[in-house]
Amino acid sequence: MPKIKKMIVYFVMLFMLVISFSPTPNFKNISERSDSYVLDYLYNSPLYNRDDYTNFTGPPIIFDNTTYDHYYRILIDDTDPDFNWSKTAAENEWCTGSGTWSDPYVIENLYIDAEGIGGIIRIRHSNKYFIIQNNWITNTANKEWGTGILLDWNTSNGIVKDNLLTYTEVGITVRFDSHNNTVSNNIMIEESSPGSHGIGVGMDTSNNTIIDNKMLNFYSGMKIYRADTVIIKRNYMDNTIRSFSGGSVVLLRNVRNSFFVENILAGKFATGSITVSQTDSGSNIVEYNYVSTNQSLVFDFNLSFSGIDDTLLQSQTVGNSFGLEDSYNNYIAYNIALMDSPDDGGDDNGISNGAGTPGIPGFNPILILGIIFIVSLVILKKRVRK
Repeated sequence: MPKIKKMIVYFVMLFMLVISFSPTPNFKNISERSDSYVLDYLYNSPLYNRDDYTNFTGPPIIFDNTTYDHYYRILIDDTDPDFNWSKTAAENEWCTGSGTWSDPYVIENLYIDAEGIGGIIRIRHSNKYFIIQNNWITNTANKEWGTGILLDWNTSNGIVKDNLLTYTEVGITVRFDSHNNTVSNNIMIEESSPGSHGIGVGMDTSNNTIIDNKMLNFYSGMKIYRADTVIIKRNYMDNTIRSFSGGSVVLLRNVRNSFFVENILAGKFATGSITVSQTDSGSNIVEYNYVSTNQSLVFDFNLSFSGIDDTLLQSQTVGNSFGLEDSYNNYIAYNIALMDSPDDGGDDNGISNGAGTPGIPGFNPILILGIIFIVSLVILKKRVRK
């Protein structure tokens, strides 16, 4: 009897051992649902209901720069009596508030189509408190000044949130000494048309926050220049149309004391790089970011703070996951690559994230061992009866 018990224990242990080494299900790669992820989010969100917006029909405002004219549909310039906040709020139902912390100016619920001419909303020379929210902005010019929402020239205390931007050459830009602004929970969708060099979010100033935004099919996700103390968190960047040609999906140049955390690069963007570059970049934290791709990708976090690791460059087919150029005192940790890595025929060759080596067709070791285990118990039981 003790011998039989030992045999039963032996079979149970063997069964558990095989289970522990059996292939686990493939991880549901974020890039597999990249386009639908953003679009499903959009279609199920209140932002997509056109009936909830007021159709903005105002003519383009020509802002004369000495070189050439720039066009916007809404222009706020608090140093210009014709375009300041108080005049705009007094004359338009879509602008409310008084510009204080407790009663900020609010521009909301507008559907604005630039019809391919210029940008749409520009705020400049403003330190009043304001919010731009729940607007649908679309069809800006396919060139440098085709920005959906632009905050520049000493504009501060602004919040740009919950807006939908479609087919804008540049989604949202904050620049020229504009501080203490937050860009959050916006959906930005481009089409990566030939010749386009569009950017989801661009910034060249300090003390701003970019959080919880979704950017789809721009040429680049973000470009941050000459900035200090920028928080970039929980943003989703994906390109499902255009193969990335190398370089940086996210570029931090001359950026210091900033945080790039919990962001996701997916689809064709995953073969580009998050780059901290130039000698004046330092003391940045890059952690808990995800790169999700169905293309071959080598991920190496043992990078030198003084240059890009040579092994990483040689093992990458296009771009780099993370690149550091002449930067210092940066902290990079806990970043994760989710790889599916199919070959040209669409076969993942058994190296999908969470997958083991390819098994024998029709062979299921757990099922076979289970049958052996049951048969063995039956035989042992018959022997006990004898």
